[in-house]
Amino acid sequence: MIITSLNEIDLQSADSESLRTALRYLKEHGQDEKALGRFEIPGSDIWGVAQSYTTNEESDALRYEAHRKFIDVQFILSGNEIMKWLPLNDLVTTQSYDADNDCLLGVAQNGNHGDIPFCSGQVMILYPSDAHAPGVSQGKQTQEVRKLVIKVPVD
Repeated sequence: MIITSLNEIDLQSADSESLRTALRYLKEHGQDEKALGRFEIPGSDIWGVAQSYTTNEESDALRYEAHRKFIDVQFILSGNEIMKWLPLNDLVTTQSYDADNDCLLGVAQNGNHGDIPFCSGQVMILYPSDAHAPGVSQGKQTQEVRKLVIKVPVD
């Protein structure tokens, strides 16, 4: 996992051409107005989703997700949240891997997780080894989050 600001994304070493393409797109077009839903990155097999949602307080029913085929590059346009994180090896699977949606769901084992403040203007790169649960409120107050999630195929 990598977390940084959009301004400093160039300082991060991208380990694949596809990831470099996604980061370049984000740097050049991340602030562009996008309709909610899926969008394509021209000239590549990379795509993304523009999202808007309200954060929720953490609950015992919090489910983590993990992906096998794609790296998530997430960028918060506005709002703040807590991204729950844990190593994939510490995930207790509650729903088997769904290849069509590239998603495995589970819960944290023994409460073993990290709480990562994820704020407007920040970029987070989540690899297949990173189980994550987005959308948790920072504190008791909920807020609207606008986010881009770019899906980069694993090379």
